[in-house]
Amino acid sequence: GWNQAEKTWDCPCHGARYDINGDVLTGPARRSLEKIELDDTGK
Repeated sequence: GWNQAEKTWDCPCHGARYDINGDVLTGPARRSLEKIELDDTGK
């Protein structure tokens, strides 16, 4: 989940950490998170 204090995405399953763009900061993950396009429609 999102770690507001560190501004990282932290995986609760295996402990990997990703930066705000989803790029790996610490493993065991070796690949970045898949990017998805979001659209804020105000709903």
